[in-house]
Amino acid sequence: MQQRNKRFWYSLYRRGTSGGIDGTRNGAYFMIGGNVEGGKFNRAHFKRLAVPGGYVHAGKAGAGHYVKLAHNGIEFGMLQAIGEGMNLLLKYGEELELKAILSCWENGSVIRSWLV
Repeated sequence: MQQRNKRFWYSLYRRGTSGGIDGTRNGAYFMIGGNVEGGKFNRAHFKRLAVPGGYVHAGKAGAGHYVKLAHNGIEFGMLQAIGEGMNLLLKYGEELELKAILSCWENGSVIRSWLV
């Protein structure tokens, strides 16, 4: 929906946002949906607030929220997998050095993540 102003076009510009508290401090990730032409001002604004590479115009209105929904599905699936993996480590026949194992995984492993 747009309204004509003498100097500007205003447009509803919806977005999915990721980054949590860290995003507030260091820049967030924006998945935008809305009219491209109507959002030129918003695009510059969101790019300034985002981490480098943390902005995408996903498509028409609603696309940004849909992309964020997919993002959350992947994130929650990863959390579930991490929980199941940790459960396997805890059920090993003897006590494992979990801190050392997780530290090892953070250095080049395919499963490194700040979620771990």
